[in-house]
Amino acid sequence: MRYERKFIVEKNFSKRISNFLLENKFIKEYPTRNINSIYYDSLDFVSFFESEEGISDRSKLRIRFYDDPKKLFLEDKIKNSDIGQKFVNSLDKIRKEQLFNFYLRNCDNCALSVSVPQKLHYQIPSLFVSYKRDYFKNLNDNIRITIDYKLGFGKVRNGSCLIHSPINFNCDFGVLEAKYASNNENLYILDKLINSFSLTLTRCSKYCYGINTCY
Repeated sequence: MRYERKFIVEKNFSKRISNFLLENKFIKEYPTRNINSIYYDSLDFVSFFESEEGISDRSKLRIRFYDDPKKLFLEDKIKNSDIGQKFVNSLDKIRKEQLFNFYLRNCDNCALSVSVPQKLHYQIPSLFVSYKRDYFKNLNDNIRITIDYKLGFGKVRNGSCLIHSPINFNCDFGVLEAKYASNNENLYILDKLINSFSLTLTRCSKYCYGINTCY
């Protein structure tokens, strides 16, 4: 089990925060990469409203891929207050006739073609999200920090009808997320980061922001 804390980062601060982390015993855990997700929801957006209303026990279902749209991962993200878990599964058993093909543009405006299930657990595609992510890890205190920027959102359905080529809407802020074990009591460096950049804790959900923007 791990805590997940999110903070809004102004566009011009991303580079300065990255430098701060590198100067304070963090390393880049992975190279920067593009993250692309297609979120699923019910026709009446139950997952969206649960998140907006702050329901403590909730989940989000999404398909995620990185640079290769043929390598898809099914992720079920479970949230209980500030504690989160993520379960990743395979899509190998989905039949071809159950797929829908989207023509998308990622956060770098590169064209992508991706085929995803038309329905998963009685939910259908509702939003495309694309952004860049930098990964950092503090070896001493086992804190992971990600910075997401160049966020773009695409409306992928109109009612129950899926949209083959959604148009992206971009935003001018980033999201910093800190993840650490629920029993981690040594969070001095995280407090220092928050104070140095006057970061404010937020419940910001990319999914909710995207739904509010696109619908």
